[in-house]
Amino acid sequence: MVTQSLYRITLYAEAASSMLEAGKVDRAAEHLRALQETSLEVLREIRLLIFELHPPVLEREGRVAALQARLEMVEARGGVQAQLLVEGSEQIPLPVKRVGFGSFCPAAQPRLDLSSRGL
Repeated sequence: MVTQSLYRITLYAEAASSMLEAGKVDRAAEHLRALQETSLEVLREIRLLIFELHPPVLEREGRVAALQARLEMVEARGGVQAQLLVEGSEQIPLPVKRVGFGSFCPAAQPRLDLSSRGL
């Protein structure tokens, strides 16, 4: 997804440049708006990838807080509202190595992925 979006950014920039050279300012402005939107999408995706590689809250506050932070991120990104319900305690030891989000809570990852897509 990120790679394709970065490629689209390049295409929009080239198209805007060509339109400006041809004196088609309105078309260039359209391409620049699309470039801006795509750039913001890429920024959100990269931030999410960084978080998934190692959520900082995981080591500081544990799995429940990390899940809550991820859920809030999904809510903000997708415009959905959700609630995290936790039963029991957080007695499962955390992995010592830095791992992806799905590794520290594999049961939650598919549900968060679906919710981030608005499903």
